[in-house]
Amino acid sequence: MPKNTAAVLSTSASRCQHLGLFLGRYTPQQVIANEDWDDRKHVKWRDHWLKQDVLPRFDPGAGMLRDLQEAVYARWREATAGAETFQAWNKSRLIVGLGGKGVLEVGITLHHVTGLPIIPGSALKGLARTYALLIIAEKVGIRALKPKQLQQLQQAKLASPLEILDAALVAANEQREETLASLTKAPINAEAQFVKQLAQHLNTSDLSQRYRAAFGSQEGSGDCIFYDAVIAALPGDRLFELDVMTPHFKDYYDDVNSGKPKFNKAPHDGQNPNPIGFVTVAAGTTFAFAVGPRRGSDPQVVRQAVRWLKQALAELGVGAKTAAGYGVFEEKVVSQG
Repeated sequence: MPKNTAAVLSTSASRCQHLGLFLGRYTPQQVIANEDWDDRKHVKWRDHWLKQDVLPRFDPGAGMLRDLQEAVYARWREATAGAETFQAWNKSRLIVGLGGKGVLEVGITLHHVTGLPIIPGSALKGLARTYALLIIAEKVGIRALKPKQLQQLQQAKLASPLEILDAALVAANEQREETLASLTKAPINAEAQFVKQLAQHLNTSDLSQRYRAAFGSQEGSGDCIFYDAVIAALPGDRLFELDVMTPHFKDYYDDVNSGKPKFNKAPHDGQNPNPIGFVTVAAGTTFAFAVGPRRGSDPQVVRQAVRWLKQALAELGVGAKTAAGYGVFEEKVVSQG
């Protein structure tokens, strides 16, 4: 960029309190390249810059950050008036939007105006829906398949049992049997009888009716509005923490994720793994969640959606790297006094 532009940016960066601007606009060239190490050869420039120059700015004890968080939370409470709300704190680090593209090749979901972490309502709706689908599948005797079984179905261009169940749940009662039959390609035999029995069961199940009402279908929106989750209380130390991941088997994973894997590249430790630093939300951060009703919707449906969401946050976690324990929440009891 022109030298005068770089000079203006460097001056502005010293006063910046917005992490999104640091990661997207005020990132030094050495950090973007992520090739050079510091003088002592201990840490790459990217990690050093984030850990020493950027993240310490977001100290929860700082008055500016706390004032901003309290103002955002107050506005959120006004926007969610009439909705079912609850608070929960993350028992481990949280990273939502890790796959977001930017100059650092890794991302984090931040509010574009405030720079504070948020959990998008769309992510929370998808999480609650996945959990509800798994619960209903267990009740009707449908089990999740192993990866190899799923791959075989994909190669045969067939729907998985969970995909079939999901399509049946969002279908209207009078269309369920037809939907199930078309997806399973069931002939007139024992399988067709199972399809008919499953359709009848879903037609009379309260959970299945609330699933369709809560999450909607292609033909119409659901009765529940899932709001973005915002910070209700800051953690005791830092709001953001630097973490690192080190893919050891890049060639192997590139082959597996190519869409047409050949499985001829066995994973091994001779691929010069490259540590990748990324920013996370520190454990102990309390978020506020809300699920609201659309006009004329059943309050019981909203309450059921909230129960699904709470359980999903506690058991599945939200965001990236949940298999490693990230994004798991515990509900916080809020005093009414």
